[in-house]
Amino acid sequence: MTSILIYLLGFCLVVAITMVIPGLNTLITPVWASFGKGIVLFAIWCWGWIVFCIKGIFASHFEIGRHLVLSDEDVDVRKSVED
Repeated sequence: MTSILIYLLGFCLVVAITMVIPGLNTLITPVWASFGKGIVLFAIWCWGWIVFCIKGIFASHFEIGRHLVLSDEDVDVRKSVED
C-alpha cells in the first residue's frame, strides 16, 4: 500500500512539474488530457461490465424463482407457441 502511495505522489509531482514549466506545459497538456480521458473511458467500460454481471445474476435468480413458483405447463413456452 505504501508503494502505491509513493507512486501516486510521484505521478502527481511529475504532473505538477510539467504543468509549471511554460514550454513543456504547451506540449504535455494534450498528453495529460488524453491520459485522463483514457482513465475515464476505462472506468466507464468497467462499470458496464459490472452492470452486465449484476443484471445476469439478477435474471438467473428471477428465472430460478419463476421455475419454483410456476408449474411446468406455465413455464414451457413451446406449448403456447404450438397452440
